[in-house]
Amino acid sequence: MAATTETACEDAPHLRVTRLSYVMSLMPPTIVRELHLQRHGYKVHPMGSYYQAFAEGGSLTIYEDDPARTHEQLAKWSKKDAEAWPRWNARGWRASPM
Repeated sequence: MAATTETACEDAPHLRVTRLSYVMSLMPPTIVRELHLQRHGYKVHPMGSYYQAFAEGGSLTIYEDDPARTHEQLAKWSKKDAEAWPRWNARGWRASPM
């Protein structure tokens, strides 16, 4: 299912994205390299800041290039998570260009 693509925007039907593109960001870079996926058209398009709105109200923004702002955002919800974020983020659990 992660390989299935569909048009994301009616104004640009030629642009297709995977239905489960976030799953692709979890793929280890070694697999991308060893399978030479770029030769087959695989590309990662980093989205920059991550934004999550919550149904019960409030939101959270993760700033890839601003650890202080990210810490501030996370601390609004959980000081413990804000303190743990640098260690978690260092593991590489995000999309990155290959």
